[in-house]
Amino acid sequence: GGGGGGGGRALKSVKLSQCAFSPAELFSFYDQVHTTGMDIKQHFTARAALTLGKDMTFRDYSQGAFRMRGIGQGQTLRLLIIPEVAQLIEGEVAKGAGLPADHRPVFGPAAGSKDRAVAGGVLRDVTSWLIINQMRSEAGQHAMLASQSVRNVWRKSAFRGLLAGHGKVGTRTMDTKLRHSLDVFREQLDLSVAHTLPQQRSLVEQLTKMVDQNEVLLDAAGRQVIQDVLSGLKGGGGDGGAQASVGTESEQVQEQEQEQEQEQEQEQEMEIEQQQERVPAAAKQLPYSRDEEKDEPWPLSSLSAMYEKENDSAGHGFYPMSEFRMKGLTKAVPSLAFPPYMMVSSNYYKRKWGFSAYRRLKNVVVVAEWVPDASQLQLWGGGKGSEGLSADQERHLHEAFDLIDVDGNKRLDVTQARQALSALDAGLAGATAAEMERMFEAMDLDADGSLDFEELKHAVSFHTMYGVQTGRYFVLLSLHEAQCLRAAMHIARRLPGGLAAHAAQGGAQLAGVALRAGHTLLDATPNFDAAPRPHQELVRQSFRFFDGAMDYSAVEVSTLLKALQGSTPEQRARFFVDIRSCRRRSHREWQCQKVARLLTTQDEFPLLEQRAALARIGTLMRDKGLAAADLFLLFDHNGDGSLTPAELYGGVEWLGLRMSPAQVQGLFAATDTDHDGTITLEEFKAALHLATMGAEEDNDVLDAPASAGGLLAAVGPGAIKPKLLPDDEAVQALAGARVPLPSSAWEKYEIKLVEPEDGCLKEVWTSRGTMTSQAASLWDVPSPDGGPNLTSLAAFRRLSLRDVCVPVGSLAVSQAGQPGAGRSSPPLGPVYMMELRDRSVLPMQKSKLNDAVLDGLMPHPVRYHRVWEHTAGQTPLYVWRAVSPSPRFVALGMLATNGQEPPPLTAMRLVPLDWCVESSQQPQLVWQVPRGMRPGCLWRVGMMGLLWATAGTTADEPPQGPFYTLCAAKIKLAEVTPNDLLGERFDVKF
Repeated sequence: GGGGGGGGRALKSVKLSQCAFSPAELFSFYDQVHTTGMDIKQHFTARAALTLGKDMTFRDYSQGAFRMRGIGQGQTLRLLIIPEVAQLIEGEVAKGAGLPADHRPVFGPAAGSKDRAVAGGVLRDVTSWLIINQMRSEAGQHAMLASQSVRNVWRKSAFRGLLAGHGKVGTRTMDTKLRHSLDVFREQLDLSVAHTLPQQRSLVEQLTKMVDQNEVLLDAAGRQVIQDVLSGLKGGGGDGGAQASVGTESEQVQEQEQEQEQEQEQEQEMEIEQQQERVPAAAKQLPYSRDEEKDEPWPLSSLSAMYEKENDSAGHGFYPMSEFRMKGLTKAVPSLAFPPYMMVSSNYYKRKWGFSAYRRLKNVVVVAEWVPDASQLQLWGGGKGSEGLSADQERHLHEAFDLIDVDGNKRLDVTQARQALSALDAGLAGATAAEMERMFEAMDLDADGSLDFEELKHAVSFHTMYGVQTGRYFVLLSLHEAQCLRAAMHIARRLPGGLAAHAAQGGAQLAGVALRAGHTLLDATPNFDAAPRPHQELVRQSFRFFDGAMDYSAVEVSTLLKALQGSTPEQRARFFVDIRSCRRRSHREWQCQKVARLLTTQDEFPLLEQRAALARIGTLMRDKGLAAADLFLLFDHNGDGSLTPAELYGGVEWLGLRMSPAQVQGLFAATDTDHDGTITLEEFKAALHLATMGAEEDNDVLDAPASAGGLLAAVGPGAIKPKLLPDDEAVQALAGARVPLPSSAWEKYEIKLVEPEDGCLKEVWTSRGTMTSQAASLWDVPSPDGGPNLTSLAAFRRLSLRDVCVPVGSLAVSQAGQPGAGRSSPPLGPVYMMELRDRSVLPMQKSKLNDAVLDGLMPHPVRYHRVWEHTAGQTPLYVWRAVSPSPRFVALGMLATNGQEPPPLTAMRLVPLDWCVESSQQPQLVWQVPRGMRPGCLWRVGMMGLLWATAGTTADEPPQGPFYTLCAAKIKLAEVTPNDLLGERFDVKF
């Protein structure tokens, strides 16, 4: 038997044999843990409801089914399958049949049929799926056992080593093997978030890699054990079910091991929860008044009369929501400009209460959609006009109109009107073809099959694209009021002859009325015709705002901005705070919630240009027979997998879309959703999806992979030349100023590599405190502006004003101390700095042309990408990859910092590709993340020993190039710099 508590009374548990219920009156519940071995006698006609979980196996299924001992003798089973599990079953069955999942429906309309053939087919498919799950579960358990067996080999060896040499731990006599034995049992804590997806490897590959890492702990017997386990995995196919990390247990095994513990804990938690005092969300503690709360009746016949604001002779019990006023935290809550078709019942909140006293507000539950006379319905705003649009809003709208009107005839056809609708409101996504046609007809006031700017302006002012109608109202009711109205609707239906006969006998003719609770239609009169879906969504979001809701999607915020465009953000914020304070709501700051955008944004008119441009790009893309991936490859001139503002500018002009630099910058900012300074393919597709409103015919083009032929093959990826933006500071750094450079001085400039003097480098990071035996450190070269760090006499003696140190990346050193001339060379060899020298001046003279040469031939990056981070240890480490402004310049290394913010653009310079060759030297491992933490490595590349970082990899996975290094340790710029590059940068006479 079982017991529980409810209603403040404790119930007593009794034995099943002692209860007063017959077997036919009992309800038994078995959870998955208690099905095996549980035997409760059931009535001979009992029916069991058997549920399926996503990880259920055939064993669990059969154990649950056979709790019914009389199956086939009167007792029956009924399968209850949720849609998500049904989809899993259909997918597996379709794989077995060699068909796509949508071509093999298992649970169609006939799934619940009593026909034995149909039911037998469903049971066969369910059983097949359960057996497949059991095979997966057993394969996962086998993989875990194999993994544990392999790891136990070196763990036992490490344990024996620690027992024998524990006295040496922490001393200088501690050898490498003993240190490795200690690392085996260390559990590292890594809180960093990976920047790349982990590479999927088979179980055999993962175990083989772990064996190589622990080779120092293995003897001949241990290697043989491991070889036997790996051979069994390769030969027995046990590798197939273990593609995830070796240290991660499968969901099936976790559930089986933890369910028994959870069952015991749940009963304890239920008792504790009943005793704990729960503090519900509450309204602010104010002196609320309860006076005059009695409901005031209003005649049902008033529903058949139109509402007249100035003279409500019909006695409606409603008033416009824009007149709602109350006393809140700020003493007097001013009314907010809600749409005129939204109303409030006096029984919900009496208008006369106003500012007289504090009043608790009820929740928004039931809203009545009310049409007094369907023959009087007409689109809101009868003639052309632009009421409600400011001069700035009209300017943004006109610029969007011009972008869409590519043929310049000052009119938009049906296709262009659809682009205009997507630019006006992303909330129209998913509209059907019939809804789109209705929207266009509502906007086309002169019915000539096209839209001019005045018609578009009228649609924006009066929301005609939503189908908003005069003569249709939405009224917020109290619950008691909604109950009475619904009862009246039901009574009128049961009258002889229905509503028409009732009206003919002098009774009240009910108008078109529907009662809604959110998306749910509770009831409606037979003569009711619902508002268009976009209009309903406008109202629903407005009532959610009135109810104090904080969680909105981007589309919902866009819809609300349209509904409340007549109010300022400050007015909305004050109204929202005060309305919410008088409701039972958790007291959270709205600034950190999704509603903040609604309360800080005036309107979305500044975004109209970007949305219109994206819609036009989508149309031009389809006209050229390109997929979104094709267009992205064409725009991506340097092939780095992302778009810069210059590449986007050149791309849109190639499409034939004429945009100003300011418009391109706005389009770039709207598309770059993560604000990292580049547009990825995913961001590009997402922006086009929003612009096309999710139409199915557009989704195929947007989601299709890059094609192998067509225009992309003819033109070639990256063939579109970027166009520089005049106001792009990063590109201006590349463009620079053309300065006069005497040929005699130019011939004397040279670049050379020098070993840093003792004391002139700045330490950025060291491996001290990272719980690893590897010694490593990262160093920055002195800044050209700040000069070297003269911390030693050697550095001072070497001081030369004509030499400028050029930062091209951080130096990676395989030791903890500072490298440099006069010190012992690090294990992986010395590191070098790059210096620019003007040999036309004396050593103690500063060249006046150094800055011009650097800015012209060695520009700064346009931005950085963070490629790796490691926050464990004494000092956090962040590694950044520089993004070049042009394919003619390359980064020789990466930059290391201690903060999450990107380093200054001036912290690094790029090198002309003409000065470089591909490095023949393989990357050298400097340091790798300790065992147990997210993998990652630091490397040194090129002859200078510059930093390169890889995330998610280990020591046996070096980074893939190409890596560039200078063509010589000392070069003369006049000999290696092409004349065309010099001509672009300087006024040089050759």
